[in-house]
Amino acid sequence: ALIGRIHRSPKTILLELVQERWKVQPQYRVVNVQGTRGSPEYTVGVEAGPVHAQGTGRSRRAAEDAAARQALAKLGRQQPHSESLGGA
Repeated sequence: ALIGRIHRSPKTILLELVQERWKVQPQYRVVNVQGTRGSPEYTVGVEAGPVHAQGTGRSRRAAEDAAARQALAKLGRQQPHSESLGGA
């Protein structure tokens, strides 16, 4: 259903896509943390099958989501119909 798709995180969508295509799970890792303890900025890398991407955010979770969005964008450029994949 459309409502289910709206609330799915980029990480969830990437996980489903990568598992379906390559039978692996995306691997996330923190590659850098900048800023102060009270205002950090995380950079997280993701390896999702053949795709590697990075994202930044004010929390590790936000950086992981940003990395997943970048990976999905790369997959979208490689596979024009990737947006049609996923749950019903």
